[in-house]
Amino acid sequence: MGKPRRQYSEEFKREAVELTYSSGKQAKQDLGISKSVLTRWRAEAKKLGDIAFPGKGRETTGTPEEKEIRRLKRELTNVKKERDILRKSHGHLHSTPEIAYEFIHEHRFEFRVEKMYHVLGVSRSGYYAWRAAY
Repeated sequence: MGKPRRQYSEEFKREAVELTYSSGKQAKQDLGISKSVLTRWRAEAKKLGDIAFPGKGRETTGTPEEKEIRRLKRELTNVKKERDILRKSHGHLHSTPEIAYEFIHEHRFEFRVEKMYHVLGVSRSGYYAWRAAY
């Protein structure tokens, strides 16, 4: 199991961003936060200003139209992933489950395994039983 994600308060993030403007690399070392995280926080603060860093409540903020746009973006991302799986698996769709399992195994680092067995119409238990046999 992976390392749990650290949670930071809005106030901490704002202070960290301010520190990066004044002390740069030293702030990263002092705070023990990766450069990529601080860069992302700075970009979010610059783009969103006072409404940046709402925490887990972001999904509940905004107008009904903004919520619908976020929902549609998530749905579009999901559909694009399914489309990509179907494109790659073109010859595998109408073959035996074993062929589909082989496709899943070969592409497991490119797509989520759960998404592939759902899109290809094979069972999770069948895939893992096939994998254990080979």
